[in-house]
Amino acid sequence: MYGFGNTPPINTAIEIVEFSTPYTSAAAGTLTGTDGCQVYNVPRNANMLYVMLVGGGGAGGRPTPAAATAGGGGGGSGAVTKALLLTNTLPKVLYVDVGRGGVGTVGGTGAGTAGTAGGTSAIRPYPAPTGTIAAQNVILAARGGGGGAVATTAGAAAAVFAATAGIWSGSIAAWVGQVGVIGGTGAAAAGSAVTALATLPLTGGGGGAGSSGGAGGNVTGAGLFTTVSGGATGGAGNAGSGGHGYALKQPWGAVGGAGGGGTTGGAGIIAGTGGNGANGCGGGGGGNAGASGTAGGGGHGGPGYVLIIAF
Repeated sequence: MYGFGNTPPINTAIEIVEFSTPYTSAAAGTLTGTDGCQVYNVPRNANMLYVMLVGGGGAGGRPTPAAATAGGGGGGSGAVTKALLLTNTLPKVLYVDVGRGGVGTVGGTGAGTAGTAGGTSAIRPYPAPTGTIAAQNVILAARGGGGGAVATTAGAAAAVFAATAGIWSGSIAAWVGQVGVIGGTGAAAAGSAVTALATLPLTGGGGGAGSSGGAGGNVTGAGLFTTVSGGATGGAGNAGSGGHGYALKQPWGAVGGAGGGGTTGGAGIIAGTGGNGANGCGGGGGGNAGASGTAGGGGHGGPGYVLIIAF
C-alpha cells in the first residue's frame, strides 16, 4: 500500500498534482462548497489514481484573562485518507475541495473564544453546494480537526471518514483512514507540548500557558522535524508568541503552531499569541494574562491538502 513517503514511483507517474487553499474558515464536518472547488481531469491513459487527502487543522483557543487561570487549548489536526482508485470506474472529471484551516482567535481582555474547527477535504463526482457530507456527493474525504477551547481543553482529533459511506466505494481498490492528532492542553503554568511523528506526520497545536506564568507548549521535534518553541513567559511583563508550524515536501509531513506564553501581569500587559499550524495541523493556544490583562489569540489551523498521482 502506498503511503506517506511511499508513493508510486515518480518515473511511472503520468502526472502529480497538489491542491491546497488559503487560511480561511469552514465548519467542522462540512465541505467547503463550490467557492473553493477545483477541477481535476483524469488523464486518458491513467489506470489508477493514488490520492491522499488531509483535513484542515483546528485553530487554537483564546483564554479569559484572570489570575492563575489556564491558557487556551491547541487545535487538533485533520484526519488523513489515502486510497488507490480505479480510473475505469470514475467520472472523467473530479472535483476537489480542500478543507480550510480554522480561523485563529483574536487577543483581548474580555471573555475568551474557542478556536474554530478545520474544514473537510473531499474528492467528489460533481461540484455539490456547501453542506454535510452525503454518500452521493463524495468519493473520499478527510475531516478537519477540532478547535481549541477557551481554557485547558485541546481541540479534538478529526474522525476517520469511512470509505464505505459513499456510493462510489466500488471504485476504491485499497484504502487507509487515519484519525487526526489532539492538540496540547492549556495550563495555569506552562502549556502542554505535542510531539512530531507521534502517530501521524501531522500534529495538533501546542497548549497556551496560563496566567501563573510559564512558557507556551512546544511542538517537540522528532526525525527530520526540529522543535517549534512555545512563547516565552513574560513574568509580570509581556509574553512571547508561539512559533509557527511548517511543512516538509519529501517525505511529506507538517507540524502545528506552538502555544503562546503566559504572564501574571494585568492592565496593559499582553500574553503571547499561539503560532499558526502548517497544512492539516492545529494552531497553538493563546497564552493568558492576569485580571484586566490582554490574553493572547489562538493561532490559525493549517489548511488541508490533497495529492493526486495518476499512473
